[in-house]
Amino acid sequence: MDESEFYDRVESRAEFGSEDEVLSITHATLRTLSERISEGQARDMADGQPRPIAESLTHHHGNPAEFSREEFAARIAVDDDVDADLEERDERILAVLGTLADAVGEEFSDMRNQLPGEFEELFVEAETEREIEN
Repeated sequence: MDESEFYDRVESRAEFGSEDEVLSITHATLRTLSERISEGQARDMADGQPRPIAESLTHHHGNPAEFSREEFAARIAVDDDVDADLEERDERILAVLGTLADAVGEEFSDMRNQLPGEFEELFVEAETEREIEN
């Protein structure tokens, strides 16, 4: 999947006011995810991805940080400079995660295994969104 297609798929899964909003939430989500998973897993997911996507996935260096699903969304909100309500932001995060799952295939499952169970609901929601799209 090339860079343009990645952003187009994110945009098709949630409502956005502009292309800048798509870019902002995409990179905020990927950078925050990179803080929560191992460097090796981040590199595996980044392999073969367009450079901006790969750079966001490998943004964090060092040991994975431990934070909850709620903190995950809160960190994205701080990083994302677009004003959106909580429901809208969650839909956008799901759009990014669903697109990431499409782009990285089996590596997405490997990444899920690194996260605590409370994240599972988020991934189930992202998969449901993917199934509706397909």
